[in-house]
Amino acid sequence: MVGQVFLDKYMVITPLAEGGMSRLFLARQSPSGREVVVKLLKDEYLAERETAEHFRREIHVTTHFKHPNAVAAIDSALNTPTGPVLIMEYLRGLDLYELLCRKGRLPAQRVAQLLAQLCDVLQAAHDDGIIHRDLKPGNCMILSAGTSRETLKLMDFGLAQMRSVLYIAPEEVDDPRMAAAAGTPEYMCPELVRGQVMDHRGDIYSIGVILFELITGRRPFEGATADDLMLAHMREAPPRFADIGFADLVPPSVEAVIQSCLAKSPEDRPASATELAHRFMKAVGGILPPSRTTRPKGGSGLVARPAENATLTNRFAFRHSIEAVMPEAMALIKLKGFIHDLGGTVLDSVPGQIKVRLPDPQQPEKKTSMFGRGDHGGGQVSALQVVGATEMELHMEREDPAQPNRLTVTLLMRPSGRALVTPAWRNRCNHIGRDLQAYLMGR
Repeated sequence: MVGQVFLDKYMVITPLAEGGMSRLFLARQSPSGREVVVKLLKDEYLAERETAEHFRREIHVTTHFKHPNAVAAIDSALNTPTGPVLIMEYLRGLDLYELLCRKGRLPAQRVAQLLAQLCDVLQAAHDDGIIHRDLKPGNCMILSAGTSRETLKLMDFGLAQMRSVLYIAPEEVDDPRMAAAAGTPEYMCPELVRGQVMDHRGDIYSIGVILFELITGRRPFEGATADDLMLAHMREAPPRFADIGFADLVPPSVEAVIQSCLAKSPEDRPASATELAHRFMKAVGGILPPSRTTRPKGGSGLVARPAENATLTNRFAFRHSIEAVMPEAMALIKLKGFIHDLGGTVLDSVPGQIKVRLPDPQQPEKKTSMFGRGDHGGGQVSALQVVGATEMELHMEREDPAQPNRLTVTLLMRPSGRALVTPAWRNRCNHIGRDLQAYLMGR
């Protein structure tokens, strides 16, 4: 691998690290000479759809989300001879796990300074509809450790959930009941263990586990197996500091903030990352530094692609827009079922846009609806006389940030390859459009 050039300008110098599924290499960018990191999937995982999808998701989020406390993407490509490639800034430092191994635990004031940076980047991500879902010390890089310039950088968005834009992984359509993988058992929130939908407060819980570990040098829950750990998160109360010998070393106000993060119910945790940072800083008697970014109210760094600019927009395309009032998470569940029941194959899924190929209905496949019905909401897509398959795009937009549950879903279709544009084809498009409306409206 040493000497290999990626994307025509990043030459590998030396291996850096190897994780469970990926490899990191130090490379030099031409012609600037800047040192960068090349991240690749291991060869044995290139054919595994779920693993490849996590890496694609990391590429999408890292390249779109920008923040001084998030690792910066420099370049990327989804399809190369060696698979997906992500080029990132080279961070000279150590992760928070390594720092804990060296120090055992950290003083509350230092924890407060690191927490302020973590909460700043996390709040920005949450504002953009991104839930990290895998917060842990190993995903927090520390630069200039132990100095006045100590900086935290959040990494690894491979399990991130993007709720501000339409994004459905291909394998989720193959099996709509499949729960998306998320989290590390030691830091997993109770709602994920219960199989419930996690919102941004699940990240707050994971921070609570990290804070407990930073302050005491141990995690609140231990278990012989991953199942034991997850059951503890769901059922056991975290130990009080007095019970583990820290009553006289940590102010009660600090413990109170950490315990609130570890509440079993999301409603009992701090409502936002910013609120958590303020409460913790107040508990240690400090002042929260100003945010390092100025973000427009309601703005989003991950925005849906306007349907008017969609690649299927041409004189043969069929277009249908639907206004729906529901949480985005529910809309995504319904859209997954809609694509699955049509027998669609996801060709590509990027934030704001899903490309699907629908089969030729002249040879319809028998498929059971994920909702247990033979129809599709309020109607049924008939095997109309259409020559060839159909390409479809789905877009979901939220035009008014003040009304997050008011969504516009746009469906675009055109014949695939040599398929004919006929009255029967347009009739089928009308059927599909009406069925999508029935899905979203719950009829």
